[in-house]
Order: sequence, then C-alpha cells, then structure tokens
Amino acid sequence: MTERSSRFLPGLFAFLALLYAIVIFSLSSLSGEDIPALPPTAPQADKLAHFALYAGFGVVLYLAFSQMRQEKITDNAITLTLVVGTVYGITDEVHQYFVPGRSMDIVDVLVDFLAILAAVGIIVLVKKMRQSE
Repeated sequence: MTERSSRFLPGLFAFLALLYAIVIFSLSSLSGEDIPALPPTAPQADKLAHFALYAGFGVVLYLAFSQMRQEKITDNAITLTLVVGTVYGITDEVHQYFVPGRSMDIVDVLVDFLAILAAVGIIVLVKKMRQSE
C-alpha cells in the first residue's frame, strides 16, 4: 500500500461507515405504511434484511476502525466494531419506537449483533488464512 493510499483509506472507510449508518437510519425512519407487507411465505424476511444490513455495517465499521492511525483503536478494532455496531442497533430500535407504524423489537437487536459478530468472524478467519499462506 502506498503512503498516499494509507492516508486516504481511514477517511474513506470512516465516511462509508457514516454513510451506512445514515442509510440504516433512513430505512428505519420509514413509517409502517411505507414498508411493503411481507408475503406469508417469508415471515422472517425482516430479520434477513436486518442481518444483511448489519453484516455490511460490521464490515465497514471494522475497516474504519482497523485503518485508523491511533494504535489503541486499531488494536481494539474487533471490540469497537461489536460495541459501536450493537449500540447503533439498539438506538435504531429505540428510534423505530417513535416512528408511526413501527415498533421496537429486541429480537432485531439480537439479529443485528449476530450479523456484526458473523462479519467480524469472517474477517478474522480470512485474515488468519492469509497469514498462514
């Protein structure tokens, strides 16, 4: 990696994490009427959507934290990703409580956490596989 790209990447990943958080917030701001009804054949589609969104969020959060210049942050990128992602998921559910036609769901928070955990787990696994080559 060149010096220029190593200076550019932390800001890019932080921007992507912020953008991702804004997208999640925007989707959570949709009223219950604005969300298409789930077909009876896919009753848990909202949980799959949560998992996909928060797995992606976990990836960009990890990339943002792991590329920071502060050693304390990069050394704790996994923990920070799990904590920040989960806290964001909790605040997202609290926010939905105040959106007409939406509700707060603790299961969604659990799915969000598991998605972030899975994303971080895959990242760690890939890094270990690359190191063993």
